[in-house]
Amino acid sequence: MKEISELAQSFPSLQRGPGVRPFDALSLDAWAAGPGPSSGERITAQFILWVWDSQDQWACGAFELRGALGV
Repeated sequence: MKEISELAQSFPSLQRGPGVRPFDALSLDAWAAGPGPSSGERITAQFILWVWDSQDQWACGAFELRGALGV
């Protein structure tokens, strides 16, 4: 889990996000699904959760590369 936490921390938009350090996928997902994060923060969280487990259906939504490139 150290590696995924380090990856998440490498994104400025997630450095202070819940569930990043220590890594907790459910906390990160709950935060990203809520009203607080910006669209960029949400997409970054989706990416981290996709790297963690691309088969799970996260509450914050699925990571979509095309959408991410637009942000």
